Amino acid sequence: MKILNDSADLEEYTEKNFNVYQKLLGDVCNFAELNETELSQYDAASIGNKMRRVAETLSTFLYGKEFSAIFQNKNLYEEGKEKYKELYSNVMFRLVLNGESHGEEKTKSLNPSFEAFSPKTIWNMSRLFLLLLLDTHPRHLEAMLEEGKSEIIKQWRPSICTDESLLAEGS
Repeated sequence: MKILNDSADLEEYTEKNFNVYQKLLGDVCNFAELNETELSQYDAASIGNKMRRVAETLSTFLYGKEFSAIFQNKNLYEEGKEKYKELYSNVMFRLVLNGESHGEEKTKSLNPSFEAFSPKTIWNMSRLFLLLLLDTHPRHLEAMLEEGKSEIIKQWRPSICTDESLLAEGS
């Protein structure tokens, strides 16, 4: 079996070069890095599920608890970043992590023309998700992603965290 590596080249799968969690996180980051004109060329529908899988894996492994319970704790956030807790919980969890439930995914599979969220909304949510991870687990995120990705993610904060309308459907 072959897998895509970070350079988008196929390489032979081995247990030594494959980490499902890191691949999912990388897929979310790659999607978040797209510019708006590239969104139509990418399968945005799978990103919500990938974010949920990353979140569930991280919270279960590190804390033995459900993701939504972990990120409600303001002591988890880096100093100065706890002010974003409400944005993360009120917007992101409602729209993506809880909104694209397994039931909705089943509904979508029966009707392929149904999309709960636009690609742009999912794109904004992926950026917010990575900012959340950066605010709560910066060293972990830096270890899992390619060098320099954390700096790119930080650049998204002004547009994402100061304008909640960017996260609304139809924006």
